[in-house]
Amino acid sequence: MEKSKKEEKEDPKKGKPVAVKVIHTVKDTQLVQWQEGKLPRRATVPLKESYTKDDLEQGVQYGVHWEEIELKADSNELALLLYQNDIWTTDDAARSTRMIIGLLAKVYGGDLATILRGGKNA
Repeated sequence: MEKSKKEEKEDPKKGKPVAVKVIHTVKDTQLVQWQEGKLPRRATVPLKESYTKDDLEQGVQYGVHWEEIELKADSNELALLLYQNDIWTTDDAARSTRMIIGLLAKVYGGDLATILRGGKNA
């Protein structure tokens, strides 16, 4: 009786297959996505029927690992701006959401530049 993929035993030489979602296929390569803990990852890998963790790590990684970017926003700077704009209570905040968005943009402006550089120093 032929085994289904779910019943296949792990080949110790190859490693455990990882569930991937194929995003795009071009000739003999695929851009695939998989979960690494709670975070999605993507890589371009040679076209195969299934992939192991090693296969995925050896692929050409796609995208920026945003979680590794060190943000510089200062909560004290935000607090000062809120007070300066007469936002002291949650009611004040609820009445001033557009103002708060502008203040957050000001505080996080440097972080936005970092994100646009992919976390790399200029």
